[in-house]
Amino acid sequence: MPEVYPPDDPINTFTPNNQPPRNMNIGVLPVDGEGMMMGDVFTTLHLAVPKDEKLRKEIEQLGINRNVKKNQELNKLTKKDIMRPYNLRWCKISKDLKSSYPMCRLIMLAFMSDLRFLAINAQPHYLGYNYGKTDHVMMTSLDHTMYFYTSDFEIEDSWLLYETESLRYANGRGVTHGRFFDTKGKMIASTLQEALVILLYTPKSGTNGSQVPDKETLASTTLTFSKPPPMLYVEKSGVEHASSSAVSLVSTKL
Repeated sequence: MPEVYPPDDPINTFTPNNQPPRNMNIGVLPVDGEGMMMGDVFTTLHLAVPKDEKLRKEIEQLGINRNVKKNQELNKLTKKDIMRPYNLRWCKISKDLKSSYPMCRLIMLAFMSDLRFLAINAQPHYLGYNYGKTDHVMMTSLDHTMYFYTSDFEIEDSWLLYETESLRYANGRGVTHGRFFDTKGKMIASTLQEALVILLYTPKSGTNGSQVPDKETLASTTLTFSKPPPMLYVEKSGVEHASSSAVSLVSTKL
């Protein structure tokens, strides 16, 4: 299990006064989120604080806060500041499953495994040093596999740590791996997902001042969703960023 501070530990370096990091975002979505899954399952996502100072500083300073643009304009970011495709998150649901079918915990965990999972692939390309240099045009999973190592765990009002990491991203395809742990360090399940991630790169200026699009720009603009994906997770209203308080689509994995 990765070394992180417990979810309710007073040590929280990401924001002052230990407030939830509502100013930290992946794209337009807040890192910490509360919302309804499957219509009536209240879900909480909470960014985990790693004990490793280097990793904590990287997450805090580079990847997902509103200071990235300012630092970039001041030329404070270098290629050493490319965000690694890695994240740690506490998660839980608030719903009594004791009277439900025993498999319900596995089903709920399977749905939760897909939230904010796909974006890990593209994290180095639009966070940190590369902030503002790319736009994600199309992101969708090609397959999603989950392995359960035990059914003896709780997810209702009990935190689970979700560690996610992109193993490889190249030629528009990415592979992401994830692991769930309970607060005692026991691994509950693991996930593996292959995905299509098409990035639209900011056009480069030509010698005559004209904009010269990259080859991937030309290819990616022809790939679009034929219809909106199913709505399986809705962000709780009232969070910072009006655009992020609407809908987060599980099938787009943003």
